[in-house]
Amino acid sequence: MFQKMSNIRSDFIASHLRAQIRVLGSLLDQVEQDHMISDSWAEDNLKKVEASLRQVRKIWKEN
Repeated sequence: MFQKMSNIRSDFIASHLRAQIRVLGSLLDQVEQDHMISDSWAEDNLKKVEASLRQVRKIWKEN
């Protein structure tokens, strides 16, 4: 189903998705370049991304 999203909601979701792309990009860079990553740093960042994506999904669903 297609539905029109308000500009504010669209900007909010886009902003959150871009932020998660930056975090995942940073993690990917570490994996590809250093091969040495702090387990806690990686786990914390992945948990933050997961939580944020859940929020985005919830907001999208409530639209």
